[in-house]
Amino acid sequence: TNENIENSIKTFAALKAMADVYNFVLPADAHAILKNAIDGNWEQIQRSIAQNGYDFTRYAYYTNYWYSMFYQQMYYDYSFTRIPSADELIHRYKDDYILFKYIYVPYGDDEESKASAFLKAKKILQKSADGADFDALIDEYGDDKNDYLLTYGQAKDNIENAAFALKENEVSDITETENGYFIIKRLTLTEERFLSDTEEMTQLASDYVTEKFVDLLSSYAEKISITE
Repeated sequence: TNENIENSIKTFAALKAMADVYNFVLPADAHAILKNAIDGNWEQIQRSIAQNGYDFTRYAYYTNYWYSMFYQQMYYDYSFTRIPSADELIHRYKDDYILFKYIYVPYGDDEESKASAFLKAKKILQKSADGADFDALIDEYGDDKNDYLLTYGQAKDNIENAAFALKENEVSDITETENGYFIIKRLTLTEERFLSDTEEMTQLASDYVTEKFVDLLSSYAEKISITE
């Protein structure tokens, strides 16, 4: 649509403006890669822009070259922005996570197995309510004493909802899944524990860079007007 084309024009014009402001120079060995990428999509891009009434020579170059240039720079060289600090990751993301442990009581396909598992889960929950230590209950009824970080979108809806509804050090009611019952305990998430998950922090650092880049790009694009 014309709107999509205009948004693309603004985006890639903003990329060009950012490149000029930050004096970015594309590494020499990337030119051949980008040329191949442009050549491979040349006819399709030309048709798309021409069909919407825009001058191909004015806009197609931005659509390919400048976006590819910034993609390489942002995600591989990190020359445009620094890797975020621990404090920045804590400030931006920590409140989106909780820390929890769980006890899982599986059941089979038949109703008898399911009923038996539910009674077992009720027994565990009652012991917890009576003051039993959760780790001791895991030793007796579970098989995983690790604690886990959880953020939105990483678990089944009912598990996520049950976990995030808890206050710190609170134990959930029995939460059913298709294969068994969960009892969840929410723990205190310290900054040290949050940062200790190196795999998650690597992903969050990438997310942070992307967010900052998109915010900056949007601020440039908002200043651009398109005329035929």
